[in-house]
Amino acid sequence: MKKHIVVIPDGAADTAGGGSSTPLESARTPWLDRMASRGRVGRIMNTPSGFPPGSDVAILSLLGFSPEKGYTGRGPLEAAAMGIPMGKGDFIMRMNLVGIKNGLMDDYSAGHISTRDSGRIIKLLNSRLDEPGVRFFTGSGYRHIARIKGNFSGLELTPPHDITGRKISRYLPSGPGSGRLIGIMERARKIISSCGSGGTAKTPATDVWFWGGGGRPALPSFRKVYGRKAAVITAVNLVKGIAGLCGMDVIKVPGITGYLDTDYAAKAEYALRNIKRYDMIFIHVEAPDEAGHEGSFSKKKRAIEDIDRHIIRPLYGHVLHNPGTVCAVIPDHPTPVSRKTHVRGHVPFLVFGGGENRAQAGRFTEKYAASSGFELESFSFINFLLGQ
Repeated sequence: MKKHIVVIPDGAADTAGGGSSTPLESARTPWLDRMASRGRVGRIMNTPSGFPPGSDVAILSLLGFSPEKGYTGRGPLEAAAMGIPMGKGDFIMRMNLVGIKNGLMDDYSAGHISTRDSGRIIKLLNSRLDEPGVRFFTGSGYRHIARIKGNFSGLELTPPHDITGRKISRYLPSGPGSGRLIGIMERARKIISSCGSGGTAKTPATDVWFWGGGGRPALPSFRKVYGRKAAVITAVNLVKGIAGLCGMDVIKVPGITGYLDTDYAAKAEYALRNIKRYDMIFIHVEAPDEAGHEGSFSKKKRAIEDIDRHIIRPLYGHVLHNPGTVCAVIPDHPTPVSRKTHVRGHVPFLVFGGGENRAQAGRFTEKYAASSGFELESFSFINFLLGQ
């Protein structure tokens, strides 16, 4: 049985207009391009019609699971990774600490506030917020979880990274139970303001923002569906949650952060160190997505180059010397720097190794993938990969 290593550079795909280049096209990626020139390049749509183009939906689809079966929202997936109990009647939401100025969503991450500073705020909110059935849980950085008892079926919530620079009044919770949530947000603002800024954060945390809500999820076992023992390497609780619910292991790696300062090399090192124990290892890298949300072309380009240098290079060498190993690279969704949010669109993918290396001209870019004429249907990537 062949071994498979899959690199997921979150949000690395982008869009270009007016003759401009995408970060993938502008980045210097000699190792990705070597894989592309000796492997198979194509494209795929990981966001099914009718679903939001978030990482939760896109990664489930990438793994071959339809979001229509068992998916309830992003919050519950992250809660599962954190070991938060989810009972009947619990509504679980992702909760960002954000910076709101003059009624505008100034910063969806409160300046990428540290976990230490945000933990202090979450502790204060839990002690001072007098609301029965409400509990906040500290995650990492600006990413946290809210668990609320109640029926919120039909509630509409907007991710804060979708509305950077916009008036929040148009995007507050709406629908069943929204008045209760807005009241909690207003009281939370007063509590946060009473404890000063978000510590060392560049932009102080001023508010909480709820999104990605749902009830307890139920996902199929990856091993039962595909017959492969799999593990993930990631710093993001969302991906850890999906992995846990699908029966995958999470390989702990020191020094990984979910941002541009992550230890890229450690991710590759731990994947290669553990590949004998698993049939498949997924390496998830959040940095390009964060740069896309910040609208920074240069940061996204740098993240892609760091992935190429520190992750793709050692994997390329490993595959060359181990014909029984296949490496794939596939973003989950595009996060264009011009939009600062996820969009529904095709992403490029490449598959390299397995002893069937080709020799062709090629690059790992959106344009080259589109010109290849090779396109996979949604949910079919893993089946295709296992056939290589």
